[in-house]
Amino acid sequence: MHIRIANRSTHGFTIVELLVVIIVIGILAAITIVSYNGIQQRAYNTKTIALVNQWTKTIRLYQVSSGSLPEDWTCLGVSASEFEAIPSEQIGVGQCERNIIVINPSPDWTSELKTVPTVGSEQPTSMLLAQEATPSPGLLPMQRAGTNGYIRGIVYAVIFDPAQAPNSQPGAYIFYALKNQDCPPTKDYRIIDNLSVCAEKLTTDNYAQEIFQP
Repeated sequence: MHIRIANRSTHGFTIVELLVVIIVIGILAAITIVSYNGIQQRAYNTKTIALVNQWTKTIRLYQVSSGSLPEDWTCLGVSASEFEAIPSEQIGVGQCERNIIVINPSPDWTSELKTVPTVGSEQPTSMLLAQEATPSPGLLPMQRAGTNGYIRGIVYAVIFDPAQAPNSQPGAYIFYALKNQDCPPTKDYRIIDNLSVCAEKLTTDNYAQEIFQP
């Protein structure tokens, strides 16, 4: 009895089949990268909002202790070393914002880290608003947008010029940025590229009486 063995095809993948496989792998990789980036952005935004809430409480405690809010710009962080200089970006030590909060501000509005005042000090403008609670709030990564614009972390700022203030309302604010996500309700300030710049107002209409005036 003869057994007939069918011939088996021994040819490999065709060029078209290989191209299809490569394209499918590329699509899957792109989907994975987009999903991962989306998760990273949501995590950054969640951390930012949580830190803003911590800093708001800290500033309110300072206001109760000193009787007023500070009048200068302050990078909210732990130490000046965390806001290191980046010469290639023309960023100096302690600078945490450029062309994000106020477009082309005057030179003396540069954000700087300062020392923490003693409770009851008569010089509350010399301050960092250190976070006394643990754990330390740490430093958020730099976010870029617009023309030469960047923001590192969270910024406390007092703006007296209505033309530069959010919604033309002078006062003390906490500014921060969310990536590809809207600001919380009533805190929208401006949209720059993929950043939503948010403004948390800390003063009322009587802002002049609430902010320390040296």
